[in-house]
Amino acid sequence: MNAARNLAVDVGNSSVKCGVFEGRVLVKSVTFQVGCVADIVSWGESMGVSRAIVSTVRGGGKTFCDSMGKRFSTLLLTSQLRVPFESRYLTPETFGSDRLSVMAAVSSEYAGQDVVVVDAGTALTCDYMSRYGVYEGGSISPGISMRFRSLHEQTWSLPLVGVESYSGKVGRSTLECIAAGVVGGILSEIEGFLQKIATFANDFRLVVTGGDAELLALRLERPCEVRRELVLEGLNAILQYNAE
Repeated sequence: MNAARNLAVDVGNSSVKCGVFEGRVLVKSVTFQVGCVADIVSWGESMGVSRAIVSTVRGGGKTFCDSMGKRFSTLLLTSQLRVPFESRYLTPETFGSDRLSVMAAVSSEYAGQDVVVVDAGTALTCDYMSRYGVYEGGSISPGISMRFRSLHEQTWSLPLVGVESYSGKVGRSTLECIAAGVVGGILSEIEGFLQKIATFANDFRLVVTGGDAELLALRLERPCEVRRELVLEGLNAILQYNAE
């Protein structure tokens, strides 16, 4: 284990996803419960980690980093940290850490190519990186589960439905109609975003990530690449960039 190893830590709302990298290669990824900092540190030590980066959507990132910093050289992902791409975002302080990470990942791996990243998680985000390594903008809307829950919780009689009710056709029952509206609506939304990008960058690469990545990738008209670990890969790219 001669090569220096990096630890990327993505603190979510309900779990912590961690990945150990040698260079740009993901060696292993593990999911921990929120609050298990000591377990993460112990695992990182067992994997030969020397540097770490932490991204969190929960707050408390400094405390998390202080605990890890006792064992590793640790960075906290903020809007002030250097990233390996330029950005036209008007409010960088509000640019989400997951979006920042996936853009860092594609800017490193798909240099010289136009890339669209669809992140299908709690929220659905579509983001465009130009072939010149410039982030140009994107969109944010509710994810699949949020849309299903919203219809159920904010109406009197509509049931809670899952993606298993989606047939790809017009609905012939209330369950099928809800699924057609939610899943079909998201697919149309993504296709609309892609059509806009295609008006000036028709040969772009399409990358899909997030918990619902496979579900959407199977149904999108345009060929795409599914990258489940794109956030961790982007965190590692940012860590490497700041270590140079």
